[in-house]
Amino acid sequence: HSPECTYILVLITQLRNVPSLTCLKGRTYSRVPWERRTVTQIRKTQSTCFPRQMLQQIFGLFSTEHSQAAWSHAALDNLLSSLHGCLEHREPSEEDTLACLHLGTVVRKDFRSTRLYLEEKKYSRCAWEVVRAEMERCLFLLSHLSRK
Repeated sequence: HSPECTYILVLITQLRNVPSLTCLKGRTYSRVPWERRTVTQIRKTQSTCFPRQMLQQIFGLFSTEHSQAAWSHAALDNLLSSLHGCLEHREPSEEDTLACLHLGTVVRKDFRSTRLYLEEKKYSRCAWEVVRAEMERCLFLLSHLSRK
């Protein structure tokens, strides 16, 4: 687990530009793609590619035009640069690719629901803040997985 990957959690926390409590009242999206229970049940063969799958989806989510409109450009650039660097450190092996085919489909499906939530909320600042907080939780769970 590279220091760059650990730093991603710090960077996503720094993106916060709307107080989270302000957005909780109208919050309808409360599903973290991966709960602690799920993370701890991931098989050893999947634990190497699971973080990569998650980081790829987080990178895709925050590299959209809508995301660029929601966040400070400098903070977002730092986050995307660190995500990219971390993904380069996690090149998948052939075994990972085969072992994680199903897991990748599940991860993409969960992130699709996140994108639909943002679209439904018209990419509002509060919707982005809710998603940012959920991604912060995901990254925290990923850091827990990588320490195992």
